[in-house]
Amino acid sequence: MSTLRRPPKEARRMFTAQGLFGNTACPKAATCDIPACFFKHPVEHTFATAERAAKKRRVEGEEDDEKAKDVLAEETPVKKQKVEDEDTGSLLRKKKLPTPPPVLTTPIEPEAPPTVQVEEETTKEATPVPNPGPVQPVRPASPTPTAPAPPAADKPPPTLAKPALASEAKGKTTAKATPLEPAINISGPIIPVTFPACSVPNITRQPLLAILEKEYLSYYGVISGDELKYRARKAALKREEEIVNKHTKLTYKNAMKNAIIEVKKRPRITLEDLENEGKEVKQKIKGLGAVMEVLETFVMTDKAKLAEWDYIIDIPTPEENAPRNEEGCERVCDRCGKRWIVKGDLDDEDKSACQYHYGKPYWRTQNGAKQQVYSCCTLPMGEKGCTRGCHVFKLSYPPRLQVQQPFLNVPAHDPASAEGKLPVVSFDCEMSYTTAGLELTRITALDHEGTLLFDELIRPPNPVLDLNTRFSGVSSLESATCTLQDVRTRLLNLIDSKTILLGHGLENDLTALRIIHNRVIDTAILYPHPRGRPIRNSLKYLAERYLCRQIQKGDGNAGHDSREDAEVPLELVRVKAEEEMRRRSLAKK
Repeated sequence: MSTLRRPPKEARRMFTAQGLFGNTACPKAATCDIPACFFKHPVEHTFATAERAAKKRRVEGEEDDEKAKDVLAEETPVKKQKVEDEDTGSLLRKKKLPTPPPVLTTPIEPEAPPTVQVEEETTKEATPVPNPGPVQPVRPASPTPTAPAPPAADKPPPTLAKPALASEAKGKTTAKATPLEPAINISGPIIPVTFPACSVPNITRQPLLAILEKEYLSYYGVISGDELKYRARKAALKREEEIVNKHTKLTYKNAMKNAIIEVKKRPRITLEDLENEGKEVKQKIKGLGAVMEVLETFVMTDKAKLAEWDYIIDIPTPEENAPRNEEGCERVCDRCGKRWIVKGDLDDEDKSACQYHYGKPYWRTQNGAKQQVYSCCTLPMGEKGCTRGCHVFKLSYPPRLQVQQPFLNVPAHDPASAEGKLPVVSFDCEMSYTTAGLELTRITALDHEGTLLFDELIRPPNPVLDLNTRFSGVSSLESATCTLQDVRTRLLNLIDSKTILLGHGLENDLTALRIIHNRVIDTAILYPHPRGRPIRNSLKYLAERYLCRQIQKGDGNAGHDSREDAEVPLELVRVKAEEEMRRRSLAKK
């Protein structure tokens, strides 16, 4: 009588606590000979049931040829099970039998699968080995592997092949794999990959870019077809690239929204404006014609307040024995802070003696810590400059300025000769560094309707050290024919003491012109900074916030445009005046 040993305690508790296969039917069903099987059985699975299944399996296996048992035990790895040997009655492992191997009547050839020769008096044929496949709920009654049937003589020996899929087993062809759909449905232009990676993630940029393209499609509505899509997509990508390169992760969304609003407000482009491809239509200045009655509300006339903002309100007394320029004098460099001797003839060493940062420092949070970095190169404060040039200086002492070029008062208002005088003049001046400090090199003036009065390059009387192209926009003075006296005379013929002078940071422009005037509208004061003076909002920031307009987009080679810088203050004052008119109309109601 054979007995079944109880599995070790560790084996019985391997999956008991988890019950991972408790609801899965056992593949062997009632023929399962594992006493502590962790699969589900239709009837109670006891040790007696397992013993009967093992006995039945053993009796059926004894009828097979001993040679088949040995061959299949070597080729088919099965779980080690103990069965009773017929002769000795001892428990032997099926995979490795200690008894001598039986004598085979036919040798096994290595090229073909093993076969079994059966004696003539044996009436029972060998059964083929079941082909292993997917696990089925119920396996055959006798899972013991037996020798396979001999292959046909005309067929080549079987070879190892990749298991067929379920669809191929049923005689069906497998369907081709379909690509996964993108997480976001991108209907607009796709943002190109840039290296190094942009600080603004694409998941933020892509939707705004699609909206911007939609507005450009409406803007270029005069054309149609593929050309319309090409122009709109090209313009949207270019505009978005400009914004992402100039803004941080915190200001990108507002800049894109302003750009979308600005394109949306544009009138549709005409065929005449499409001659120059890639150039957008410039907005026409509306001027101050409709709001002239409320301008007096914003005019600064108080001399004390003007003096607080560094305006020169009276003609200064000239300094005695002061030179006409600063050649040979020791000055502090306006860029790097080093002391140097001013000279007009610069050699190669002097042209690269100054190492400085042209950008302004600002606070930035990086890796959880706040630090001040430069806007030009994002290097922290204290690092060496990222740009090289010559030493320059700025002179702001009024008595010394009076010696170089005398100041003049604006002519008084005369009703008899006031016919040719303008009520409002908006202007902007650009300065360059010379041996006398900062001197005027360009001026642009507009009337109250935005009409150009004059735009002139000025040749300074002193040697030029640096044209300051990055900010002035002046790259050459070869075509300059005017002098400071010519431009000042031309301007004073158009204005008097009643004229309102309009601009941004006008104290610098009036000092460069050597003009004293006490009726001004300065947009740097009209739109104060939240932190108060001396901090001021830049003209670029005000144009983007209140006008949805991008200005000063030069990369260091173009610089500012003095006409553009004269138009923006005119528009900013108009916006403020319209707000005042609406406030007054509501107050009357």
